[in-house]
Amino acid sequence: MKNLIFLALVLLSVQAPGLASGAASLAMSKSRFDAYEVRRTLCEGGAVTVGSDFSTYEISSFIDLGRERVTVRCAGFDLYAVSNFATSGAKLIVGKPFSTYDIKRLIDIAGAKVSVIGDGFDSYDLRQFADMGAAVIGGSSGQDAYEVRRTLLAGGAVTVGNEFDSYNITDFIGLGGGRVTVRCAGFNIYDCRRFAGLGAKLIVGKPFDSYDIKTLIGQAGAGVSVIADGFDDYELRQFSDLGAVIISKRNKAKR
Repeated sequence: MKNLIFLALVLLSVQAPGLASGAASLAMSKSRFDAYEVRRTLCEGGAVTVGSDFSTYEISSFIDLGRERVTVRCAGFDLYAVSNFATSGAKLIVGKPFSTYDIKRLIDIAGAKVSVIGDGFDSYDLRQFADMGAAVIGGSSGQDAYEVRRTLLAGGAVTVGNEFDSYNITDFIGLGGGRVTVRCAGFNIYDCRRFAGLGAKLIVGKPFDSYDIKTLIGQAGAGVSVIADGFDDYELRQFSDLGAVIISKRNKAKR
């Protein structure tokens, strides 16, 4: 009996090597993490963001484990697959080439779990998406400062970047707090620290160095998403252990 108990403990330590370290929140790409790592993170209670570098079957299996803790970047999947992801409880990031009609159908299924990339849609479309409960994100072609403020006042969430100046972004954060995510490329570390201090979420990467990013994570914790490109695995693991989400700009074709 003692031998059986010892064997069971050994098997548990092999199958779940990170359980003692706490739940991580990671956004996964096969360039750095495989399906096993995604499942391990979900089993530990963490959250993941995945895309077409994983198959439809793999993503469905992730959603079975994590439900709303799984966010799917929907570029590269057809409407049928994405509708299934939504029905199963995942969060979605959608944009072109999905049509306005398609996106409305997805919002009907998933509501506030849908984030719409604004690029390629006119202001009328974006207003409809926001009024239905979706978060509107995207570049300068998607929305102007008035539209951002309107979305925030309606209780929505936005993602903004250096298409706006730091004054505008500080104004947005004053309206929306943690419902504002700032793409920090093009801003200096002092601006980004101020954004974090006011309660915004951040998307950061190079040319910020590891020290700067760890400083920002110290302020905003899980509100920081780090673009993996340019950092080694050790640095990424440090960021993750501090509570940040790790994402990647690389978007491999679905296999």
